[in-house]
Amino acid sequence: MNAGLLRPIHLPLLFMFSLSLIFMGCQASDHANMQWESNVFKHRLTEVRDGGLASDSQRVTTEMVVDDGSMQALVELALANNPEIKAGRLRVERLSERPAQAVALDDPMAALTVGELAQTAAGQVDYIVSLTQALPYPGTLDARKTVAEQEVLTASAELLDVMERVAVEVRRVYWRRYAVARAIEVTDQDRKVLQQISETIDARARVGEAEQADQLRISLRLADLDQQLDRLKQQQRSLDVMTNRLLNRQTDASLRAPAAVGWKPVEVDRETLIQQAEQNNPAVIVQRRRVEGFRQRFKLAKVERRPDFRFGVQYAAVGSDGIAGSANGDDQFAVTGAVSIPLNADKYDAKEREAFRGIGEAMMGLDAAQGRAANLADDALARIAAEQSILNRLNKQMLPESQRAFELALTGYSAGKVSFIQMMDDWQRTLDLELAAHRAQARYEQARADLAAALGDVSGRVPELRQNLSGDSDNE
Repeated sequence: MNAGLLRPIHLPLLFMFSLSLIFMGCQASDHANMQWESNVFKHRLTEVRDGGLASDSQRVTTEMVVDDGSMQALVELALANNPEIKAGRLRVERLSERPAQAVALDDPMAALTVGELAQTAAGQVDYIVSLTQALPYPGTLDARKTVAEQEVLTASAELLDVMERVAVEVRRVYWRRYAVARAIEVTDQDRKVLQQISETIDARARVGEAEQADQLRISLRLADLDQQLDRLKQQQRSLDVMTNRLLNRQTDASLRAPAAVGWKPVEVDRETLIQQAEQNNPAVIVQRRRVEGFRQRFKLAKVERRPDFRFGVQYAAVGSDGIAGSANGDDQFAVTGAVSIPLNADKYDAKEREAFRGIGEAMMGLDAAQGRAANLADDALARIAAEQSILNRLNKQMLPESQRAFELALTGYSAGKVSFIQMMDDWQRTLDLELAAHRAQARYEQARADLAAALGDVSGRVPELRQNLSGDSDNE
């Protein structure tokens, strides 16, 4: 090769070629293909990315209107808007980008060597261009990809756990709101009945058949009811705030009071349900995925003991003005190869031990999660049985008999045959039993919600996700 043409022509071209490779690698995506839930959210992300997160940043809530106040509708809204669930979804999406990174080869290395290079028999070497590529041992990239995929599955299981936890929390608060709403209704009903009794007392007092003390007792009772209503409405506001927080709404956003429901007994198979809880509880699924994740890490640690390779090609531009008489200016081409020597056995032994102990850690976590799930299911089943027994006695015997006794006492008081105190005792007993029935109904429904949470069957929106996460790991 003519050295006189080499330096002014080839070197600038090689320099431009190297710069083009660098600029290709430095190009960044504008994330135009990324899907966000809203342009507002995308704008917030961009602001934080470019300028950081302000210390006084405020919580951003949704402005949605809740038209359907049913429990299932609130659960669905919470699953769609709760920030913890949104964070879990974004975490799954973030980790889903790792498998593609895990199977990608390292970037090839391009090198340019210039200066006072070797004088060969073919002539003076003007410059050397080389391109090398690292290649891991066969199977290493697949093992890394599997580990990354297990991270996605574990994150998905954790997302399912969060979804189930939020769903059951919505249900628990809903049934607390239900008990308060029914207590408000009963208290209002009590005020109306007392107003009727007050009218009866006034009528009897006009003819000298009722004592003034009876009128004072009614007046005090009505004042007590007003205080109870104030406390109940404060509880209602607090529970509405809890619900709005779970829905990611403003705390003062309006909510409809839960509608009254009838009680229907259910039959359960305790052994089957406990076994189902030990298999399908979201926390159990998380631990099962962690076991598989550490198992794949152990396999990767064994593969990483194998040597990695590096292959390349090299081109040397040779000038034809060499000092040797045999100089002909023929350029040189070569293929290079290298292999890593994994001499540091302690490092690879430690990786295997870490992964192996991780398997044991996750297995113990799995046993603990299964035990907790079984306990939760057993406790919920016991509470369901107890509340069913209470509701059965209240609704079928105690409450009807108490209502009948009060009706007779009210009739007898109007006729002057029953004392005021006896009539009020019968009414108070009826009121207490009605409140007890509503509270038992709420506890019964809460126990059913807790049982559904233990069984991993609360949201109703994620059966496919649960099925995928509960698959047979031996086939992976």
